[in-house]
Amino acid sequence: MYKGRLKAWGLLKNLKSKDADQIMGLAKSGVATGPLVIRGRSMGSKKWQKRLNRVTAPDELTGAAMGRHNGIVVALPLPGHLAAPDTLRLTEAGLIAIRDFATLQFNTQAWDLSGLPYDFDSDKTDNWSTGIMLAAQNLVKDRTSANNFAILNKCFDQYAAVVEQASPMLIPSTLNNVIRLLPVPEIAQSLLSYAANLISIRLGEDHPLSRLLSQLHILGAAQVPLVARTILSAYFDIIVSNSHPANRWRSSVYPHYAKLMQTWGAMPGEVVTTVFHKTIHGIEQSLADEALVPPGDAEASEHREQLLRHLQEAKMYFALYLIDTKRFLEADTIAEEMSEWLRSGGAARYPEQYEQWLRTKARILVGLDRPDEATPYFVQTYEARRDRLGYANHRTTRAISELEEHYRSLNDDEAAEKLHREFEESYEDV
Repeated sequence: MYKGRLKAWGLLKNLKSKDADQIMGLAKSGVATGPLVIRGRSMGSKKWQKRLNRVTAPDELTGAAMGRHNGIVVALPLPGHLAAPDTLRLTEAGLIAIRDFATLQFNTQAWDLSGLPYDFDSDKTDNWSTGIMLAAQNLVKDRTSANNFAILNKCFDQYAAVVEQASPMLIPSTLNNVIRLLPVPEIAQSLLSYAANLISIRLGEDHPLSRLLSQLHILGAAQVPLVARTILSAYFDIIVSNSHPANRWRSSVYPHYAKLMQTWGAMPGEVVTTVFHKTIHGIEQSLADEALVPPGDAEASEHREQLLRHLQEAKMYFALYLIDTKRFLEADTIAEEMSEWLRSGGAARYPEQYEQWLRTKARILVGLDRPDEATPYFVQTYEARRDRLGYANHRTTRAISELEEHYRSLNDDEAAEKLHREFEESYEDV
């Protein structure tokens, strides 16, 4: 079924001339020297080598030389030395592109993380990523479900708007979802191909984001986990150097992706824990500095309130990490601390944090083998998101999916089927 969907997205096409020109350009720069798979068509090694020989002059291979393409400078191999493996060479080109992209976004003020706020609700990538993560999770379980493909198809349609906005979430979310889809290799490669082609069309081949996705596309989806840590580490280094320690995006997303890199096998657990601790400590230090501000200052009071919000959110993400590592009692301690802040007014002022807390508490109770106690938390999460965000938002979709799965784990098939029908009816209307 999914092969038919791929064809509908226009991803299984023969190699086009503009693709061949791009590949030859990479060959001239020394970036690509091996057989490639472009748009589902393999370029045989003999054919590739024949064309490669035509674009690489013999005298270039007899001494040290430099090639330039799209602003990327690449050293050609010295005599008697083997060329670096493609993965290393393409990773290096990707690092240059990611640095150029992030720097461009900050220099042009397309991104401003120097203050505390960040509006995730208006971040199109956040909603897109939630939807495609849900689709990926469900496709691994069931590759024949029309609903799963409906969600995935909707996410593909949304990606153009995601690229146009180009928020800081774009790169980490794209890499993460390619990796999540790897159990269904054709879909993972399709997402990577779709992203690379769409970004190239929208932004032009010389844009650093196009260069980055071009390198990843050449490597292929299966190789993305091998280079993800290197690329994202460089990316977050630039984010950290251009953002406030308590900025909401940085304090939420940076440790979250450290956690994800551990699941990819790209980062050890102790490093992930260090990232969380440093993030929390940075916000606590900012709070300590705010304590020196004279009372009665309304602006300073609001600033402090935002710091408290971001501190609680960072702790909640740490609790989710503890849940993933099955340290449920530690996670529950953090959740109870957060509940005090919510009861003191945080829930009314920040409904998103309250919904996140409900979901976190539900997962903790399931982990502690108290699933019946978790049910009202799952229900409240779903109802709160449905009422606040509507069915069109993928966070609501995820809440429905998790509640349905919870009912099935309790052998309450009647409640699960009722919820599933409600989801299908609502999704058709969106």
